[in-house]
Amino acid sequence: MSFGKLTVKHAFGMNTKIKNCLQFVDDHQLVYVCGHQVVVMNTENKDQSFITGTTQPYLSMGISAIACSVSKKTIAIAEIVEPIAMVAFFDSQTLRRKKVLQYSELGSKEIRCMAFSADGRLCLTQGAGPEWNLVLWNIEKSVKVIGSVKISMSDDNPVHQVSFCPWDSNVIIVIGKGLVRIFRITEGQLRPVSVNTRRDHANFISHTWLWDDKLLLGTDGGEILLLEGLEFRAVVNPQLTENPNEPVCPIFSLAATAKGFVAGTVDGQIWSFCAEEDTKEQYKREETYNLPKADGGIVCVTVTTDDSLMCAVDSQQLYHFTVANANVTKDGASNAYDYLFTGFHRNNPSTGEIAITGIDVALWKPIAVTCGKDCSVRVWNLIDRRIETSKFFSEEPSAITIHPSGLYVAIAFSDRIRLASILLDDIAVTKEFNVRGSTEIRFSRGGMYLAAANGANVQIFNTYTGGLVSTLRGHTAKVRSIVWQNLDSKLITLGQEGTVYFWEASTGKRSDESSYPGVVPITSGTALIDGAKAYTVSNERVLKEIPIKKSFDAITGQEIAAKKPKHMQLDRYITNMLIDDSSKILFMGSGGEDGGPGSIVSLLTVPNMASSYEVTPLHSSAITAMCLSKDGNMLFTGDSSGCLVVTEIEKGKGTQDKARDGINGSDFVDEILIRKSDLDDRRAKADELSLRVEELTLNNDHQLRLKNLEHKDKIESITEKFTGQIDVERQSYSSYSHEKIQSEAEFRRQVTDLDERHERELTNVENRYKAKLSIEATRFQQLANEIEESHKKWNIENNTLVESHQEYLGRLSEEYENKLNEEHMAQRQLNKEKADYQADFDMSRGNVEQDGDSEIDEMKTRFENRLKQEEETSIALMADHAIMKKNLQMLNKDSESQKEEIRRLRDKEIRLIDTIRSLEKDIQSHKKEIREREETITDKEKRIFDLKKKNQELEKFRFVLDYKIKELKLQIAPRENEILIMQRQIEDMDLELEQYHKSNLALNLMIGELKLKLEGLRKELVAQTGRVDINAKLLERFMRDLQEAWQFRGDQHTLKSRVVNLYRVYVQEHVASTATGGGGGDEAGPQKQYNRDREQMERSIDALRKSLRTDAQMHKRDLSKMMRENVMLTKEMNDLRKDSKTMKLQDEALVKALESGKANNIPELIEMLGFAVKAPATSGGAPPPPSKPRKRSIRSTAIRHSTSAGGTGHGTRDGSANGNNLGLANSKFDLNEAWRELDIQNESMFRLEEQLRSLCDALNINSDLVMEHIDKEAYENVPL
Repeated sequence: MSFGKLTVKHAFGMNTKIKNCLQFVDDHQLVYVCGHQVVVMNTENKDQSFITGTTQPYLSMGISAIACSVSKKTIAIAEIVEPIAMVAFFDSQTLRRKKVLQYSELGSKEIRCMAFSADGRLCLTQGAGPEWNLVLWNIEKSVKVIGSVKISMSDDNPVHQVSFCPWDSNVIIVIGKGLVRIFRITEGQLRPVSVNTRRDHANFISHTWLWDDKLLLGTDGGEILLLEGLEFRAVVNPQLTENPNEPVCPIFSLAATAKGFVAGTVDGQIWSFCAEEDTKEQYKREETYNLPKADGGIVCVTVTTDDSLMCAVDSQQLYHFTVANANVTKDGASNAYDYLFTGFHRNNPSTGEIAITGIDVALWKPIAVTCGKDCSVRVWNLIDRRIETSKFFSEEPSAITIHPSGLYVAIAFSDRIRLASILLDDIAVTKEFNVRGSTEIRFSRGGMYLAAANGANVQIFNTYTGGLVSTLRGHTAKVRSIVWQNLDSKLITLGQEGTVYFWEASTGKRSDESSYPGVVPITSGTALIDGAKAYTVSNERVLKEIPIKKSFDAITGQEIAAKKPKHMQLDRYITNMLIDDSSKILFMGSGGEDGGPGSIVSLLTVPNMASSYEVTPLHSSAITAMCLSKDGNMLFTGDSSGCLVVTEIEKGKGTQDKARDGINGSDFVDEILIRKSDLDDRRAKADELSLRVEELTLNNDHQLRLKNLEHKDKIESITEKFTGQIDVERQSYSSYSHEKIQSEAEFRRQVTDLDERHERELTNVENRYKAKLSIEATRFQQLANEIEESHKKWNIENNTLVESHQEYLGRLSEEYENKLNEEHMAQRQLNKEKADYQADFDMSRGNVEQDGDSEIDEMKTRFENRLKQEEETSIALMADHAIMKKNLQMLNKDSESQKEEIRRLRDKEIRLIDTIRSLEKDIQSHKKEIREREETITDKEKRIFDLKKKNQELEKFRFVLDYKIKELKLQIAPRENEILIMQRQIEDMDLELEQYHKSNLALNLMIGELKLKLEGLRKELVAQTGRVDINAKLLERFMRDLQEAWQFRGDQHTLKSRVVNLYRVYVQEHVASTATGGGGGDEAGPQKQYNRDREQMERSIDALRKSLRTDAQMHKRDLSKMMRENVMLTKEMNDLRKDSKTMKLQDEALVKALESGKANNIPELIEMLGFAVKAPATSGGAPPPPSKPRKRSIRSTAIRHSTSAGGTGHGTRDGSANGNNLGLANSKFDLNEAWRELDIQNESMFRLEEQLRSLCDALNINSDLVMEHIDKEAYENVPL
């Protein structure tokens, strides 16, 4: 809607009910809340910018909290919104909205307070009742909730403040009635931290952080608690009074300063505390400052960059206080206070009300007048945006109006109306009219008449004579509005009963033809100046347009029937109405009965009343007064909170401001009123001051002439003195210049000699090291050849030893397992020593190169420093010469300030004396603190001793528990081993079933597997050969490391560290002593060091040779043992094949015999098989003699013996597997699988043997002979 849009230009007042209502967004930008907008004011030029409350997409019900980020880039505004409160972020420069925060689980429509972290990444919002949820937000990039926690359980314990710790953004404090809760942000959660304030039921209403890890808490009982490291330390300001009738001083606000902190209390008092370490409280109240113009508590204190204070008082005043300029009088008042901007309407001391009850604007002067419940009348300068003058009365004014000239003002009280003159610095009452209970007064447009509503009547007075002109009677209820028509001859009145009357001002007669009888009571109304239409709002919030002026037909001359009034339903309660006669825009002020903000409803009335209207929220409470400027461009509104808001009206392009009667575009007049007595006093004072100025001028001229004479004498003497000094300095400068030239030539010669010497020494060192490297390369080649020869010899010896050591395989298998582990350990030790040798060699080489270059660098540095000193000396001499010349030129200026300098020195001496005294006090306090800390240390040492005793007892207890745990483990271990053995047996039995059916196939594949294992052993031999190659590569890497260390020959420290690491084992002490004694300039030192290094390297090479020989022998033993084991396995596999084949043939023969019926001819069967038959019994009834005890067959015994000797048991096999190294892991695993297969085959053979024995017993055959025969046949058929 383009008509009636309002833009806020000025705002006078502030909302002090918000906690932390004053905040700085930068050094000169102050943020506070006024009405329904946030004001950003420049403290230097007093310019204001505004952030208005939200209207879309939801309607804000008011502003509940503000906060500014530490980086001064963001302003956060919390607004009351149904059902969930909302927080909006604005850019502090452009004042544009950036982000919006709204948490659905907040549980409140209001946010009580907010805070930003020091890094600006986190934000806290504390919701109000009934839930009192604290929400932590991450606002760095995208807005998201980190966590929330419920702080209070009821509205009886409200939360007052929250904040982040300035030096640790993970620490949060929340204070309120009976609660101080500290949280730490850990892993994205708010975890509580225990804190004891020793005041469990205190009402904590303020707090602040100090930069030395301290926290201050203020209570409504007047106490200030000090916490250090989140632990209670002391009560800084204890409430000492014991008299219950004596009022307490609540600590409403706290703020940290450079010397300590300040606290705001009741009655406009500010307590200043400074640090005092010699006391238990650590802070002492230094001074108390009283605001002489304030009668309320200091609800907020903010410290500026220059340590001045910005104070907000609960009487809605804003003060600026400079501590450095404060002069405290006997009664505690200070003259350093002043309004930061201007004075605002304040609370009435008796009733506490602050509403603005009347507003009016002058025509000829840029001033506006207001009156309020605080019993004051204030005159506002609209250009300077400040109060020109104000006056307080003994009773509350109910209405006010200003004369068009701007020189007089009429004020309505409960029993009279006072006409006052607006003087230069006062409002003087000149006349009084006996009119009781007037709530509506209005000067006529020309200022000749004053109309005052007295209940249902209106009285008109002559402004200049004070006489009563007429009395208007006719309304049955209170008159709500008075409108003067042009030429001040008529006026329109609207009554609360809804009637509209037109009156003759001079006679008081009513014009019934143009009147409108009301039928519905109204809350407010207004009318156009021409009387064509009137507008009223009823108690049911219905807006009515009433056409009043009669119209006639231009042709017939007959009267046209009046149109019926138009109606419009509004959604809010209306308290005030105004209409702009030029643009025909109707403005209505809402009363805020529904809890919403005080808003302006604007509506266009031409050509017809519009069907829609625009709502502009301006105030936080109900609008109680409204006024339009005479040109219709500005709208003034006041609310019940004492805020005055000036807005500019934007009109449509098609609307033109019509010139009103008596109104033109001329400039404002500059006339003022002043009493003659005041003018005479001012003139007398001006004359007196002029005489004093003349006397001071003459005295100053005389003193200046005397000073000029003295200064001329001093200048002459000083000139002579400095001229002589300049001559001496010139001579010394010439001598120094000559010496400088000589020293430069000498230095160039020395540098040339040093460069040549350095090149020669560098060439010699390079040649020596090249020769040394060539020798080492030759030795390395020789070692490589020796290693290759040793490998060849080892291969030959290995082939011969494989055949000769087969018979010792069974006996040495167990010994092999143990020695194999020892050899692996020895190998790892040798590898470690080899790496140490490599590091030692690198260190030795770096040390040699460092010692070779250190002397050259030292000499070079020494001469460079000497040259630099000479250059600096010459530059300093030239600078001194220029300074002395400049000083000579400035002596004239200095002579004029000598006397002032003496005065400053005296003042400085006095300040130094005071400083010395304060330092002596500090020394005494520090001594006292030292004594206290020594006592504290003693107590802590005792506590440490006690804790150590407890620790020893706990160690003993732990030892006992460890012993018991070990015993339990020892008891558990055998049982676990038994369980494992049983499990393995079960697994073996399960596998036995499968292996029994697959035994034939497995035996056929065994030969191929053993061949593969033999191939694996050959590969292992190749791997051992590769290890020798790896050792050769290690030597190559050793040489590369030497070359890398040689590359650091220019960096002495790195080279030295490399060499020290190489020779740390054997020559550490010798290297350290060499490094300590190096750099002395002894030329024989490098040659001795080279000889020592050469001897050490030879010893290192001998040790490497020994280690290689030992390694070769170890590999020979390993391979020989592996070959013996392979031969043994091959032999046993052949035996098993023969046994299996023989048993299979016998089994088949027996089965066939039994099936064919030959089982009756047992002797033939036995002879066919080659077995012996038992002798028959001598008597038929006697049983056969018992057979001999069963003997294990040779085959079975041999197999079992080989199994136990070869380590095929489960425990031995597992133990050997655990002892193998990584290089033989695969081959050893194959060996274990082979032994497992042999175990399975042995078990099968035993079962077959048992079956054969049982069969032989059933057939009366000697089973031992059968087994011997089978073994004999098997061994005879085994090929060698």
